Amino acid sequence: MFRKLFIIFLCFLFISSPVFAQENSPQTPSQTVNYVLPFPGLLPGHPLYGLKVMRDKVYDFFLTDALKKAEFKLLMADKRVAMGQILHDMGQPDLAEETLSKALNYYRQVFGLLEKVPKVSGENRSLDTKTYTAGLKYQEILNNLKENSDGVNREKYLNLENHLVEIMADNQINFNQLQDNN
Repeated sequence: MFRKLFIIFLCFLFISSPVFAQENSPQTPSQTVNYVLPFPGLLPGHPLYGLKVMRDKVYDFFLTDALKKAEFKLLMADKRVAMGQILHDMGQPDLAEETLSKALNYYRQVFGLLEKVPKVSGENRSLDTKTYTAGLKYQEILNNLKENSDGVNREKYLNLENHLVEIMADNQINFNQLQDNN
């Protein structure tokens, strides 16, 4: 009896192999930025969101190392961008715009912190690259949100995209140094 069950199990195991499908995307690889945003967790509007914000502020307060603080600010910017994208998809463009604006504020703070970190650190070069790539990803997302919106919301996303371009232009020296050293 055990032998028959074992044979059936083996047959089932070998016959039912997983199928992997490849999605054909109409976009070219040059149009998408290879940067994965983290899962944002609780979204604004959730009853416990205030606790999450308070936890993040306390954590930020106790960080003393400029590099670690810059990494944390970039993480917060990444999460806010992901939240904004989800909120837009959920049909809450006003809350999405507010959240994306906070993301850009966090993103701007990263550059001030990176200036305080010695440039000899390999971790710093990695964070410079990550920050640059994150900015490109944010620009891609804001452009997609703008294209998928109309009227006032389109204008809001355009203003956010212009603000991001301004942040990146203000810190273009950092990006040029990054590219020159590669």
